[in-house]
Amino acid sequence: MIRALRHFGPSLFSLVLLLAATPPSPLDAQTVVTPRLTLDDPVILDQDDLCIWVHPSDPALSILITSDKAAGKLFVYDLEGTTLQVVDLPGGQPGNIDLRYNFDLQGSATDIVAVNDRNTDKLLIYRVHRKTRQLERIDNDAILTANNNYGLSLYLSPMSGKYYCFSSTEGGVIQQFELSDDGGQVAGTVVRSWDLGLITEGQVCDDENPVVFFGEEDVGLWKIGAEPTDLTIPFPVAMVGDTSGIVADIEG
Repeated sequence: MIRALRHFGPSLFSLVLLLAATPPSPLDAQTVVTPRLTLDDPVILDQDDLCIWVHPSDPALSILITSDKAAGKLFVYDLEGTTLQVVDLPGGQPGNIDLRYNFDLQGSATDIVAVNDRNTDKLLIYRVHRKTRQLERIDNDAILTANNNYGLSLYLSPMSGKYYCFSSTEGGVIQQFELSDDGGQVAGTVVRSWDLGLITEGQVCDDENPVVFFGEEDVGLWKIGAEPTDLTIPFPVAMVGDTSGIVADIEG
C-alpha cells in the first residue's frame, strides 16, 4: 500500500500520512440542527402533561389528551397531531392528567380521564366517547381535594376492581379517593390521607403490583402500597444525593 502511494509522488504520500495521523473532529460527524418550536394550535401555551387513550379496536384512532396549565384547557389530538377538541376547564388551571378503561357507569363500560383543577381544588372526570373520540365531563362537581392540589394519578385495584384517584398538594398532603357511580355521574370519597412532607407533583400507579410512586420534588422518589388498607409509610426508592444519580427538582 505504501509502495503504491509513493508511486504517485511525495506530495500525495505526505497528505495521506497526515490524514491518517489526524483524528477526526467530533464536529465533522455531526449535523448542526437549529432548534425550532412549532405550535400546531394557536391557543397552545404550556402543555406539560398528557395521557394516551388507545382505541379498543383500531390503534390508529388512538388519541393524545394534554393538560395546558397556562391556557387553562385540555387538548385532544389524533396521532397526526391534528386538534380534535379543546376543552375549557371551569377553574382554568389543569394540573396532571391520567386515564383508566372500563369504569362501570350505569352498566356501561366507560373510559375515564381525570384531571385536577388547581384553581378550584377539585378533581374533574371526563368520559372518552369511543366513536367520536371527544371528551365529556361526567363527575358530580363535588370531588373536593385539600388546598392547592398539585398532582394526580389513577389506580385500578387488581384485588377489588375498584377505581381510585390519588391527589397530591403543594404542601405534600396525599389523598386517595374511591371513585363510584353516583346516578350516572362519578363521585369521589376520601378513603386515605397522609402528609408526605414537601411539595409533591409527579406520581404514577402500578396497577399490577400494586403500588403508587410519588416524586417529592426536593427529596426523592417514594413508593407506597396503593390499596386503601395499606399502611401510609412510604418506602424510599431513590433519594436526591444518593448513588441513584437523581437530582431535584423531581416532577414527571
